[in-house]
Amino acid sequence: MKTLLFLSLSFFGFCFLSHAQGRDTVLLSTCNTANEVTTLTPDEKQIILLLNFVRTHPDEFLKQYLPDAADKLHEQSSAEYRSLERELRKMKPVGLLLPDEILRKAATLHAQDMGRTGRTGHTSSKGKNFETRLGTSYTDMAENCDYGYSNPILIVCHLLIDKDVSGLGHRKNILNPVYKKIGVSIQPHKKFGMNCVMDMAD
Repeated sequence: MKTLLFLSLSFFGFCFLSHAQGRDTVLLSTCNTANEVTTLTPDEKQIILLLNFVRTHPDEFLKQYLPDAADKLHEQSSAEYRSLERELRKMKPVGLLLPDEILRKAATLHAQDMGRTGRTGHTSSKGKNFETRLGTSYTDMAENCDYGYSNPILIVCHLLIDKDVSGLGHRKNILNPVYKKIGVSIQPHKKFGMNCVMDMAD
């Protein structure tokens, strides 16, 4: 099944790794599957680390990182935040996401295109839809787009909370055990300042 997904708007700067001081470095190293990838920026690598942390340690992510981010996002009283709390408490860990160069290139091209043209969505400025852009290398695919934030923890938590997104599609993509590979790109956006694209696949 190929999944088209939604958009988000977002700003702020705090560092996930600062929360991790004194924590189990082996755990963080395990989640940091993109550490040696030279084509990703430090923030893009951090997004993959965060996605892997919430997938493999959902309850710990909820306790350690989500409340601060939700406060910065002004979402602590939202129904979506409360539903995310419930979901992470009962969720069983799922597998790590591994960086994929094909997905990274697809995410980068789309983030650059949206940023340059000021557009949002999953269709390129040349009219190519999500499935066409990602090609036929994968069976199951999904895409998350986030607008307005450059900080990794806020990008991830904004998509996880998924305020006002019907069906909580971004959240479902992030936590879906079907996806094994990921490409991430953060690029400037002429309307929202920054935009992030995550492309995931089996």
